Amino acid sequence: MVQIQSYKLVHLSNDEITGYCGRVARYIKEGLTPEEVEKALPFLNSLDTLNQALSNDAKRFTIILHRADHSADQGWKAMSYLIKVGKMHYDPEVRKAAKQVEDIFNSFENPTRMTYVKGYAVMIRLIAALKELPDVVLQKVGIDGWLEELEDRVNEFLALESEKVSKKSESETGTIQKARKALVEAYREMITHLNAVLVLHATPAFEAFAAKLNELIDQQRAAAKAKATRAKEKDKGKGKTAKENEAAPKQDAAKGSDAAKAEPAVDAPAAEDLKGDAAGTAENKDPA
Repeated sequence: MVQIQSYKLVHLSNDEITGYCGRVARYIKEGLTPEEVEKALPFLNSLDTLNQALSNDAKRFTIILHRADHSADQGWKAMSYLIKVGKMHYDPEVRKAAKQVEDIFNSFENPTRMTYVKGYAVMIRLIAALKELPDVVLQKVGIDGWLEELEDRVNEFLALESEKVSKKSESETGTIQKARKALVEAYREMITHLNAVLVLHATPAFEAFAAKLNELIDQQRAAAKAKATRAKEKDKGKGKTAKENEAAPKQDAAKGSDAAKAEPAVDAPAAEDLKGDAAGTAENKDPA
């Protein structure tokens, strides 16, 4: 008697759970009767709900992050424009101040043409460097207000990026979490029902469907095991590299000491050779 294996979804990532359940859904639609497909609707609908929630959340967050990044870029460009205007000002004191600011501003690469990580690292250093200038210099060029505004916009973007990395957004605490929970429960109930059907009313087609699903579960487990093995080997490799790096200076020092010991010393001339040289010199001298 064929039975569908137990497979827990709760520890899977969002991508893993939707990927696995998507294949299960395809097997259901291809291998079961219309009556059984209808009984699997709670599972199929739960999967659609989670996919929709993930899509909405990803789009929402991407749009917000892009707007914050664009806002910070515009702040940088506004400051760049004001510096150029200040250098053309009729007041020589303003031109002098603009030159001071420009020297610092141009010492940093254009952050708006970089990746998020590099660009915002540059902006943070630029803001800190400009803050070292006297307030009167910044005021003369007219960028004192923009400097504060740029800092606020950079901080806003970094806060959003931090929210994304730490997974404290809605994807973990709101709609998506609820959708995940509903999908896990619907899957469990569906498998329980299908196994009951396999016991009471098994057909060759139904058993073929169960065997196909078991094969997919075996593949999932094998992939998870391989992933865990790679992670373990990677951790071992890091530990080994750290130990080798720690031992390297000691080995180099030992090699240097051995080399110093092994290096042949320059021999001093033997006493007999010195005497011979002296005698030869005396013979070659002209007689007095």
